[in-house]
Amino acid sequence: MFKQTLFKAKESQFLIELPPYRVPTTKATLLHVWERVEHFLVKAGTILLIMSVVLWFFLNFNFSLQMTADQSESIIGVLGSLIAPIFTLTGFPYWQAVVALIVGLVAKEAVVSSLALFYGFAAESGGGAVLDVLSKDFTPASAFSFLVFVLLYVPCLAAVANMKAELNSTKYTVFSVAFQFVYAYVAATIAFAVFNLFA
Repeated sequence: MFKQTLFKAKESQFLIELPPYRVPTTKATLLHVWERVEHFLVKAGTILLIMSVVLWFFLNFNFSLQMTADQSESIIGVLGSLIAPIFTLTGFPYWQAVVALIVGLVAKEAVVSSLALFYGFAAESGGGAVLDVLSKDFTPASAFSFLVFVLLYVPCLAAVANMKAELNSTKYTVFSVAFQFVYAYVAATIAFAVFNLFA
């Protein structure tokens, strides 16, 4: 679609040099696995931890910086409630879902931890307990729609930074981010409608 519209006049040669394929050694495999595990542990121990602390603060304090028992009156609850109506067509116009999506811009893994914080369940609670808590707001259709949106919207801010470096253009980076949001919104809306048709 973009080749026929935005990039119609631009022709570029695609060259790729492939390395020779070899059977991986056990040492190389273990080193690669350790690098990925270490990367996740560092990410979980820094970004996700910091985000959880920041979320806790915004979830437990109101704009007067006083602790509040009602999460909907907290800073994050009020801000999320202002944005939530936009997601009516997708089936999840709840401030908890909207804020989890915003937090997911930092790291997609934070979407789950945000929902756990907002709805008050732990990962070790078990599927039944989590289902009971989430089913207060989410129907099967809206949960499916939410998953589609999370799958398709902007990966994270680090990916956006890489995108800007690769594209070398702020204009195309902003366009790409906006396109991903619109695409995710439309796909989630269609998923919600189709799921309800066959439910």
